[in-house]
Amino acid sequence: MTGFLPWKILHLDLSQTVPDLAIAPEYQGLYLVFWWQNIPLGHQELVSARLPMPASQVAHLAAQTVTLAIGQHWLKQNFVPAFQENPNKPDSPQAPPPLADLMAVEHPLTKLPAQLSPPAKQETVSIVICTRDRPQALARCLQSIARLSVLPDEILVVDNAPTSHATRDLVAQMPQVRYVLEPQPGLSYARNAGIAHSTSDIAAFTDDDVEVHPDWIAQLRWGFAEPDAMVVTGLVLVSELESESQWLFERYWSFNRGYRRKFRSHLF
Repeated sequence: MTGFLPWKILHLDLSQTVPDLAIAPEYQGLYLVFWWQNIPLGHQELVSARLPMPASQVAHLAAQTVTLAIGQHWLKQNFVPAFQENPNKPDSPQAPPPLADLMAVEHPLTKLPAQLSPPAKQETVSIVICTRDRPQALARCLQSIARLSVLPDEILVVDNAPTSHATRDLVAQMPQVRYVLEPQPGLSYARNAGIAHSTSDIAAFTDDDVEVHPDWIAQLRWGFAEPDAMVVTGLVLVSELESESQWLFERYWSFNRGYRRKFRSHLF
């Protein structure tokens, strides 16, 4: 891809006034992420040729983008894709929800936070961060964890086959973080060490180069609301698209798997 131009990431909270979108100089376009307060609902790539765009068109684009995610939250039986053992197969066609069910939902966006409120059962949570010789990235990750709206019961940093004491020295400055040394190199060894040393109901893994959302732990608990849920994962949003390699990764190997539940929990 010659002559690559970066994409500008813009987060729009639909509970606020929808803005006009101006041309973004020196960018290929806008990568729009639509939210309702702290709930992510969808994203769109908007090339510069479609800019500027008035607020009325932005609102229309947002409505088209977030409809399926909102529909799943309100009408789960019609919007949850069937479980697929083969991940390469597309989701099976879903029957449209009855018109009466759709019409019965009044102000679905404004009522969405209550629909996703944390469950009454509050499992304990251990955050486990596996790292190797990346203290600067780890420091940013830990700073974002300190801003969580619901704090975990413990935080463990697993130092995997380090070549220096930098990670140990960083964690030593943070009394709320527990240091675990795993001398055997390999992410699986590091994760197993984190599980072995954790003391909570849930072991929540995140990478050392991630900045977590403030509501991560609150919504993680919501993911375990169903009694047979054993493992959950969540949405990973790209933080920047400034280089060609970042753009190619997000385009073809993105960790973002959408804004709707992909699988229902099953017991085998």
